[in-house]
Amino acid sequence: MHGTVGGRKNIRRYYCSGRKQGMGCDQPVARADELEEQLAEYVRHFNPSPAVRRAVVCRLKEQATKDRDEEGARRLAIEG
Repeated sequence: MHGTVGGRKNIRRYYCSGRKQGMGCDQPVARADELEEQLAEYVRHFNPSPAVRRAVVCRLKEQATKDRDEEGARRLAIEG
């Protein structure tokens, strides 16, 4: 999704990436305020199981370690 501001009233909206790339997307353009409220409502009620929470935390820790390692390698390459 891409965000944009436009129209006579400068309304914030989102539209499908495929539309911008000329891929024939027929999904309607959505008003940002309505879409963001739907997303906030979903997140408010999102309650994953303990197993899913553990898996997400594990994956986040793995990614953080990988990011730190890559950052350290870049720093070493720059500093010599």
